Amino acid sequence: MPKEAKEIKGPVRFVSPYNLLTIGMRHTWVEVQAGIPIVHPGKSIRFENGTYVTSDPEEIEFLRKHPLFGRDFFEAAPEVDKALSAAEGKS
Repeated sequence: MPKEAKEIKGPVRFVSPYNLLTIGMRHTWVEVQAGIPIVHPGKSIRFENGTYVTSDPEEIEFLRKHPLFGRDFFEAAPEVDKALSAAEGKS
């Protein structure tokens, strides 16, 4: 594991004031091989009810470095994440 990569323990919660914020991580693109189009699907991150929870290190790093981080969405503090997780479990 590279020295600069932080080990992630458990899921990370990101929150946004926008209920259905969607951030494109990778674009869909088409490659033609021997005259046959091959679609390489993109990847989007979609906040549901203003929340996105992930354990994927690639997604976490992408979101933390995104230009909208700190403006349109934030990483939930551990105390907030714990309270939200408990509330979700009570449904």
